[in-house]
Amino acid sequence: MSSRRPMQRTRSRGNISQEIKVTLKNSINTIQEANHVKMMMYGRTGAGTTFGALDILKDKNLTGDVIYLNTDLSQNLKDNVLLLPENLQSRLIVPRDENGEYMIIDSEEKMRAVKSALEAEYGDFSSCAGIVFDYANRFYDALIEKYDPTIPIKYRKPNEVFRELCWDFVMGANTNSIIISKEKEIYQEDMDNPSIQTGSGEYESMFRGSKADWLTDCNLIIYRETRFRDDRMKRKFVSIFEKHKLGMTAFEYDDPNGNMWTNIMEFYAKKQKEIREQN
Repeated sequence: MSSRRPMQRTRSRGNISQEIKVTLKNSINTIQEANHVKMMMYGRTGAGTTFGALDILKDKNLTGDVIYLNTDLSQNLKDNVLLLPENLQSRLIVPRDENGEYMIIDSEEKMRAVKSALEAEYGDFSSCAGIVFDYANRFYDALIEKYDPTIPIKYRKPNEVFRELCWDFVMGANTNSIIISKEKEIYQEDMDNPSIQTGSGEYESMFRGSKADWLTDCNLIIYRETRFRDDRMKRKFVSIFEKHKLGMTAFEYDDPNGNMWTNIMEFYAKKQKEIREQN
């Protein structure tokens, strides 16, 4: 019987092996907990998503700048910013164009330039209170229009660029993240005529059901809507929790003052405390 020599693999000189060190922890309490919120918030125009996102500036527990990436008409953002006191306005960083106006980030080229400038200034963003991307679906649509995919249903290149420049960039930042989206209505088949679909009166994020499944990266998904008070002269904002890491079923939270961030974070902290005390 002939003996077989063990196979030897040769390595190229440029391939240098590195020793990887692994440390095992026996409890989640032994690691530093990152208390960052990675939120998707959506609703129709006027539902208070922009103003609610700006409310992150009012949280007394958070310091540092809030970076606001705007893809919509700048007047809406300006109107909301003017409602803030000057000390909060000074912490709000909105990229501007060559004319000094709020930049409408509606192209890949603009987003790459903004991303590069922000990373040079803020590094991993750990010094910031948060980053807001408003509206993400407008940027996504701009990428689809640019690349005009041969098979539109797959959207391969737009998905790749969107993942890099919006989702991974904003969600991966070492700070709180809010990505704002528009709503879309949920349609259902007509019981009498299956070929006809009618509106169900319910809504979901524009990103729900996409092949990319972006929303799995969120630890909070909130739907915002407005309702009239009894006098019909004033609106009240309602936040509906769809998903959160506490694992509770979807529920509605009445937010009478429109202070979305502060109220939701206080409510969230209260629920966390209740669960810990039960355990």
